[in-house]
Amino acid sequence: MRMDKFKYIDNLLEKYWTADTSPEEEKTLRDFFVHTPDLPPHLQAYAELFMIQHEQHNVQLPDNFDEKLLEKLGHGKPVTISRSGKRFAYSSLFAKIAASIVVMLGVGVLTYQGIERKQAQLAAETEARETIINALALIADNVQKGEAAINEGLKQFEILSTLDHE
Repeated sequence: MRMDKFKYIDNLLEKYWTADTSPEEEKTLRDFFVHTPDLPPHLQAYAELFMIQHEQHNVQLPDNFDEKLLEKLGHGKPVTISRSGKRFAYSSLFAKIAASIVVMLGVGVLTYQGIERKQAQLAAETEARETIINALALIADNVQKGEAAINEGLKQFEILSTLDHE
């Protein structure tokens, strides 16, 4: 039974070191290390850590802690925010706005360049298409002239062959 408890604690420690334990499991670890007098050697290294956590877990601040702290920090004077703090806040706001504008301008320029490239590509494609159409029209015209010349040649050949037979 005791070995099972140590295995369970070992498993909880593995979860603890990977930050996967619940608050109840962490309380189980603290209670185990505080209330177990004879720990195995491999667990003794963790005992002090969990004992300190157990002691600190129950510490409560006094009700007037804030007042005492402010008194010690400000010597009883009320805390005020200086104008330079406001000025820093405004300059930080303006820096954020300026950075946003720079980013938007950058995106706009890149988009515009992309549109220009697309338009140049479309113009090149249109010019290439027109060149091909003109070349095909020239070829078609030459083919028609060739057909007409062949037909004329055939007519002359027929005339000559009819003269030879007479």
